[in-house]
Amino acid sequence: MKDDKYEIFISTLGADLLRELLAIFETQFCEGIVELDKNMREENYKKASTLAHMLKSSAKNVGAYEIGEIFHHIEKNPEKTLRSECLSHLKVLYGLFREETKTFWTSS
Repeated sequence: MKDDKYEIFISTLGADLLRELLAIFETQFCEGIVELDKNMREENYKKASTLAHMLKSSAKNVGAYEIGEIFHHIEKNPEKTLRSECLSHLKVLYGLFREETKTFWTSS
């Protein structure tokens, strides 16, 4: 059974647009997390915060609210974020999100 939030997305946006948004999010997440890691390692907290804000918005747009909350934390407190722990947690949540949305990742 599909999650209600995705039923709402489909009824509002259509399945094709939802798939496109998920694909965009996947690209942004995979590229963004590498860049975020680099910025945090280099202590470039302004860039890390800006990137985290963009990733937070992208995550929330596709219903990945837990991922969005972690990006929100990074956005507000990049210098106080435990980089390796936070990035590991994001990767786990992303895997769970992919599993939750797997029926939308391929064309019907």
